[in-house]
Amino acid sequence: MRQAHVTLYNGYTEGKFMVVRLLVALCPVVLLAQPPAAFESASVKPAAHGRNASGWSYSDIRIPSPGHLEATNSRLDELIRYAYAIKDYQLSAPHWLSEDALSFDVSATAPSASEAEIRTMLRKLLADRFHLQAHREPRDLPVYRLVAAKRGPKLKPAASDTNPPSIKSNSGTNGGGLTATSVSMSDFADGLSHELNRPVLDQTNVTGRYDISLQYDETGIIPAVQQLGLRLESGKEKVDVLIVDNIDRKPAEN
Repeated sequence: MRQAHVTLYNGYTEGKFMVVRLLVALCPVVLLAQPPAAFESASVKPAAHGRNASGWSYSDIRIPSPGHLEATNSRLDELIRYAYAIKDYQLSAPHWLSEDALSFDVSATAPSASEAEIRTMLRKLLADRFHLQAHREPRDLPVYRLVAAKRGPKLKPAASDTNPPSIKSNSGTNGGGLTATSVSMSDFADGLSHELNRPVLDQTNVTGRYDISLQYDETGIIPAVQQLGLRLESGKEKVDVLIVDNIDRKPAEN
């Protein structure tokens, strides 16, 4: 009887482990098959104010409260860049996506959703309402490499390490400026990439956080960077780009 009991126990154990192994093998398939999360409610309408050179040029995409997305007077290219967390130079799309006439107001809610989840939900919303189809691929793009000059950088340490990084730009008829607070060199490179509409890679090997005030004239921002003991060198690198394969001009009904 003792031998029979052992045989039955071993058989049960082996069967149980077989089931466990099967479930583990199937779990990734089940997870991949789950559809992306969607907003609980969402409204997409042509911009109430309109947007043109002589009128409103203001556009804003933000999360005013947890789980709530508000886009005001936003073009399709701006909505796509926000949804995929990419910069201007990382979007390859039909030129009409940046037409001011095609601006929209979006209001969507997803209680308890994080910012990353809201961006993913916006991708689904664009796919559902505008039939957006896109894919990513690496492309060789012109870049700038931010490096330290021979005599080293001339940077002012941040007044406070507790302040969040901030970069503000201003432009005028005779040039412009860039004011950065409590930024790392990587943060500063990102700010320069926005100004230059080209990837800027931090290769300074400079650590720490800094307060930077940069003013430049009509010659542009590249020569002005040398005032900081830094240089911008041209080059080419592989950059991840989002390719828009299909998108409609008008959204489907709410």
